[in-house]
Amino acid sequence: MSYGYRHLMHIALSAIFAAMAILPAQARTPLRILSIGNSFSTDALGYLPPLMRHIAPDVDLTLGIAYRGSFTLKNHWERGVEQSAVYADLFKFSPETAYWYDDIPPWSFGLWYAIQSEPWDIVVLQEGSANSRDYNLYQPYLDNLVNWLDSLAVKPFELAWLLTPAYPDGSPYATSTSREMITDIIGAARQVMANTRATLLLPCGTALENARTTRLDSVGTFGHLSSDC
Repeated sequence: MSYGYRHLMHIALSAIFAAMAILPAQARTPLRILSIGNSFSTDALGYLPPLMRHIAPDVDLTLGIAYRGSFTLKNHWERGVEQSAVYADLFKFSPETAYWYDDIPPWSFGLWYAIQSEPWDIVVLQEGSANSRDYNLYQPYLDNLVNWLDSLAVKPFELAWLLTPAYPDGSPYATSTSREMITDIIGAARQVMANTRATLLLPCGTALENARTTRLDSVGTFGHLSSDC
């Protein structure tokens, strides 16, 4: 691109932004999302707030992430619904603060607190990586958990499913190639969408697997876009 062309583009974009600045301000739309999962919840959603500012600048996003490392749906159901404090953190991002913060001290809350802390519009669930390729391991914990959350929620919410990634090739936890594992995970996700009231699918695992076929595969502490093995 020549300097002259870049200069013309700069002038054109400046004119567009100047025109947008004098348009009447539109009402902002609040959106509250709670993710219940494990460390992959933070991996998948941690960059959502800055992305939303570019994709949907008129949306005020409140995002909560309640997690405990390696938790599966079975763990969430059997331990998360107990009246005990088993969760590491409830990270929140709100439009008022515009940064991440810990809502309460670590290890001091359960899921009942998380679901009742906001009038959530969307609740995101996921399976732990170890169980993610077999839908039979999801149940009855997934249905039990959704029904329990429904009974406690401040208002009705949309249910979303977060499709987890496969173990990278070479992982000591892998029992197949990552491509074979993600195929099974996608199949299980299809069953979630067919057999539960989930209406939204977040295909983060698919995106990660596709990125592993590019030069990005070398990125990550252990390679293969992974921070662990």
